Amino acid sequence: MIELDGNSFRTFMNSKFSVVEFYSEYCPYCRVLSSFLGQICKEMGIDAGKINVSKYWDIGEEFQIELVPTVIAFNHGEAVGGFMGMTDKVTAKRELKNLFDKYGKGPES
Repeated sequence: MIELDGNSFRTFMNSKFSVVEFYSEYCPYCRVLSSFLGQICKEMGIDAGKINVSKYWDIGEEFQIELVPTVIAFNHGEAVGGFMGMTDKVTAKRELKNLFDKYGKGPES
């Protein structure tokens, strides 16, 4: 997963279908989720990034991040779904597959 900052986040989320994990370096659940989220996205051919909302709090506020980790899928800059909190690998993969099947395929992706 790519570590994003305030500038690269905008470019990343406005590209094709992508997934962003909003995290804090103080969150143990974020470290666990990151350990397999990147792998899942790589297997599925999805661009994945993560942004530290403790550091880039303005982006966290913009997307109303109230709990970390939060994962949001973007399709050409539009938030199209995701999940909040810790989840297991099977559930995360199922959620991302559903979103990718709906928004990430086709000529406009």
